[in-house]
Amino acid sequence: MNFSKLYEEKLGETLYSGKHESGLDVFVLTKKGFSKKYAIYSVKYGSVDTSYLVKGREVNDPMGIAHFLEHKLFELPGGGNAFDLFSKTGGNANAFTSHDMTGYLFSCSDYFSENLDILLSYVNDPYFTVENVAKEQGIIAQEIKMYDDDPEWRLFNNALEALYFENPVRNDIAGTVESISHITKDFLYQIYDTFYHPENMVLFVAGDVDPDEVARLVDKNVKKREHGFLVERKLYREPDEVKQKRIVKEMSVSQPSFILGFKENHPGLTGRELLKKNMETGLLLKMLFSPSASLYNELYKKGLINDTFGFDCISSDSYFATFLNSEAKEIDRTVEAMLSGIEKAKNTGFTKEEVERYKKASLGRQIRAFDSLEAVSNGFASNYFYGIGAFDFVNVYPEINEESLMKRLHEVFNEHYAVSEMKPLSK
Repeated sequence: MNFSKLYEEKLGETLYSGKHESGLDVFVLTKKGFSKKYAIYSVKYGSVDTSYLVKGREVNDPMGIAHFLEHKLFELPGGGNAFDLFSKTGGNANAFTSHDMTGYLFSCSDYFSENLDILLSYVNDPYFTVENVAKEQGIIAQEIKMYDDDPEWRLFNNALEALYFENPVRNDIAGTVESISHITKDFLYQIYDTFYHPENMVLFVAGDVDPDEVARLVDKNVKKREHGFLVERKLYREPDEVKQKRIVKEMSVSQPSFILGFKENHPGLTGRELLKKNMETGLLLKMLFSPSASLYNELYKKGLINDTFGFDCISSDSYFATFLNSEAKEIDRTVEAMLSGIEKAKNTGFTKEEVERYKKASLGRQIRAFDSLEAVSNGFASNYFYGIGAFDFVNVYPEINEESLMKRLHEVFNEHYAVSEMKPLSK
């Protein structure tokens, strides 16, 4: 496998990229002098991938199978698991499943080659049995029940359920106790063969490592398939409207809290356009709701929000949602004040100086993130599957100005919003 070299002068970073004969894309971010090494091996297969086409045939899978498969891939013949192997080489391993992808990762200081060999080996060599699948069903069922009892998790999932009609992003990543009961050993092998195809995966390595050594280990562990990646994904086209304006849940909490979620429709949006919308959304949230923003301070001084306040957005080629959340004693009054403050911003706009100040601060944060191997690697893995490169953000910042932000402000904070509310149990 041959690598091409890309040097980003503004960042002072060098990225090697290559395509293995199997179709796997491999990236190595060389960080000379770093003692830590990090690798993430990712597949574009997440909780939303429950309905799709294979050779024109529609397939519908139970919720939670991507998360279930992530858990089972660590299983090794003989009753051991991959964590046991990493513990012998000093590797700190983990994995996660999101709405859109599954990632398997490790960090280490020494024995990098041995750790990367373990990662590539167990992800590419699944081992499922009737017994270990049944055992895992019990374990994950308990995990699902635990999350059902987690107020923050329920608050967020209720927000998604309120916003979306059919898009599977509204479903819990782990599925339900009933849905995972349908998962079998043969089903897992079928799903693995369908989605864990090198053409649907990416390996990203960061640290003071040799790209040729990475290539050697990929050659050893990743084999070319007899056919290409066959899945045709559905592109969900949601109505602009939200499914429910409000969902209220009572749980054992001391203070009421809420999420105010805004829904957008940008079906098929990927690459630089998706990146720019994400970056503009992040800037807007900081300009309106960071502790230095006047709207935030107005809400805080009135006691409408407290230190639990936060914001976020999630996006893909089939959904885009922005969230504001906080504890609040008077949720209706707080939501009304937020909406009023946003409307005021739409009328007054932003100054060029204000925009440039926030852009500079945001760019600085993203540049500093390259000193965190976890942040840059996990961020790349999430963005890669939507055609966004590791250095693309550098060239998008100059395109953002007060006019583009005002346009984005009206897009993000539209009339299509919903409230997820969490209340203490009634006495």
